[in-house]
Amino acid sequence: MFNDTLCGAPRFHVPPCPISLNRRSKRKKLLLIVFPLLGTAVIIVFITLAFVWMRCRREGNVPVQADLLATRGRISYYEIVQATNAFSESNFIGSRSFGSVYQGILRDGTTIAVKALVLEYMPNGSLEKWLYSHNYFLDIMQRLSIMIDVACALEYLHHGCSAPVIHCDLKPSNVLLDENMVARVSDFGISKLLGEDESDLHTKTFATFSYIAPEYGREGLVSLKCDVYSYGIMLMETFTRNRPNDEIFDGDFSLKKWVNDSLPEAISKVVDMNLLKPEDKKHMDKTDGVASILKVALDCSAKDQHERCCRNATKDQDSTSYMFCKYIKHLIHVT
Repeated sequence: MFNDTLCGAPRFHVPPCPISLNRRSKRKKLLLIVFPLLGTAVIIVFITLAFVWMRCRREGNVPVQADLLATRGRISYYEIVQATNAFSESNFIGSRSFGSVYQGILRDGTTIAVKALVLEYMPNGSLEKWLYSHNYFLDIMQRLSIMIDVACALEYLHHGCSAPVIHCDLKPSNVLLDENMVARVSDFGISKLLGEDESDLHTKTFATFSYIAPEYGREGLVSLKCDVYSYGIMLMETFTRNRPNDEIFDGDFSLKKWVNDSLPEAISKVVDMNLLKPEDKKHMDKTDGVASILKVALDCSAKDQHERCCRNATKDQDSTSYMFCKYIKHLIHVT
């Protein structure tokens, strides 16, 4: 009572308090700061959106998509160190010509193989291991299946990529097997890309002796036919279980000549003895099947590159996988 300056909320039945000049001044300053900042922010956002829209329109949205693809699946060096236990000896798988290989497990449980590159881990090792270790064995159909996988991989490299890829170093140690024994072609360290309208090119990088085509060894000339030649040699090796650079092959006597001279009567003398056993009820069928495979191998490894591949093919003359097609039905009943 009798306090005329008392003011406050209406519920107290007193007059409302007037806004002080000081408070009004502060609010005015705040508004003077906030509105220009908001206006500037809106302008910046608008300009940024306009720039992005114009860039995407000009380049067909490629930059945004490429950026997303580039960041997918990236693995940091720290993650690799953790996965391999700091590249410990217990994680060491082996060494190759281009460095050591370590096995690792990422945080999400994915098993990887690390060789500078991070690769999918192949638990069954290489075809070379299965051919020459006494602890492993591949029957006829397993070997055939693996080589069909390799043929399909070559088919993709030669005809399925935007630019044809020449592997240049096909051999059993570069064929890896996953948990289901599906073969993968690996190690593209010296592979070559064919440019548009190119059918061959010269290189000073040489692959493994005994697997390389004659023109590759003589002139450094590589083409898709060089892979076909290497494939043919590897196909012979897979079914004879004899390395093309074995010490028994010297001078003019080679794995190819040995196989060629054995067809068709003495095929059992060159084929892996574990595949063709006289007491087997299907011995003759298996012998005929392997003979057909080795004929394909000889066609692939013809000295003249123009004679390589299936001579009876009616389409895709360079198709390696097509060579097998005419023999598959014949071989199915072998098992």
